[in-house]
Amino acid sequence: MDKKTKLGGLSASVVLLALGLFLAIWPNAAVTIVVRAAAVAVMIYGTLRLISGLGNKERTLAQDTQLIINGLIILGGFILFWLPGVIKNLIPQALALVILALGIISLLSVLNSRDNGDTRWKAKLVLPVISIIGGLFILLNSDFVANTGIRIVGIFLIYQGASQLFLDVTKK
Repeated sequence: MDKKTKLGGLSASVVLLALGLFLAIWPNAAVTIVVRAAAVAVMIYGTLRLISGLGNKERTLAQDTQLIINGLIILGGFILFWLPGVIKNLIPQALALVILALGIISLLSVLNSRDNGDTRWKAKLVLPVISIIGGLFILLNSDFVANTGIRIVGIFLIYQGASQLFLDVTKK
């Protein structure tokens, strides 16, 4: 293996280790940085679209509407920039609502099978109840779930970086 290839592998391993440590130790900071970077990108996109739309002197109603939408895009970027935690908690909350809804649908299905004479309905009741409890737990503890998920990703990145570093260092 030539030196450039080995150096590239070592560099990638160190980057994975550093990123993994950052995610595992500071999950809130990691999410804040990512959301704020996305917010800046959204604000730049909206500003460029707004500037290009303002250059048109004879605007139609549709073009004026587009200018308003571009202004709302910029406003959305500002909101994301100043409230990045909203996005971090929104994802687990949305998933919790899906899990909760699916658990309720399953529960109704089990109760329907009971009404149709299914004698095993009590055993089938366990899974929908677990889904409903899990969905409620995630919904009520979205910050904990988000931080834990980010930390798990960080731990896997640390493992991947360390194992790759070991393999690169021990290669002949």
